[in-house]
This record gives sequence, C-alpha cells and structure tokens, in this order.
Amino acid sequence: MAEQTCKFILCFLLLLFEVLACLLQGSNLSFYFFGFLPHKKGKETLLKRFAEMEETVVFYESPHRLLKTLEKMSEIMGPDRPVAVAKELTKIHAFTFRGTLEEALQHFGNQPVKGEFVLIV
Repeated sequence: MAEQTCKFILCFLLLLFEVLACLLQGSNLSFYFFGFLPHKKGKETLLKRFAEMEETVVFYESPHRLLKTLEKMSEIMGPDRPVAVAKELTKIHAFTFRGTLEEALQHFGNQPVKGEFVLIV
C-alpha cells in the first residue's frame, strides 16, 4: 500500500513539474485543470471557452482522440496557438512536445499515437 502511495505521489509531482515548466515558458502563471474532455457533446463549446480564457488550460486526452482534438483546437484557437503535449509522464519514456497546434498535428500525425497524454494550452 505504501509503495502505491509513493508511486502516486511521484506521478503527481512529475505532472506538476511538467505543468510548471510549461507555465514558466509563458507569461501566465495561473492555470485551469480540466481532466478529460467530453467525448462529443459539449467538447467544441468547451474548447471555445478555453480559447477565450487567459489562464493556461491543462487537460488529459486519450491516444485515439488526440489527433481529432488537436485538429478541433487548431480550428477554434488558430494553428499558431502554442501547445505542449506531454506523453507518458508517469513512465520512463516520458516525452513532451512543445510547439504550435499546427506543428503538433504534423508531429503526431506522422507516427502511431499511443500512450497517455496531457495537453497544455
């Protein structure tokens, strides 16, 4: 039980450090954490709300929905909107892509999309 608690705390701290690193690159130190986006109903409305927010927005996305979400975000927020897409933050092969929505679409569109993702916009 103690080992599971330590793993959870470590995973949480890794996520927190990654979010803080991304926030420090921008000008806004406040952020909004959402969790997973709705599957269909309300997703576009929520992304439009995110586009208008001054705070940095952090949310999870599944691998099979990542490209469609990035496409919809690019459509709503514009292709030049900065984004960080963190993959497998709790694993040894953690990776964070930083760039624009357009660059993220190119990057993740050219390879199999697997893993757990955190998007920071």
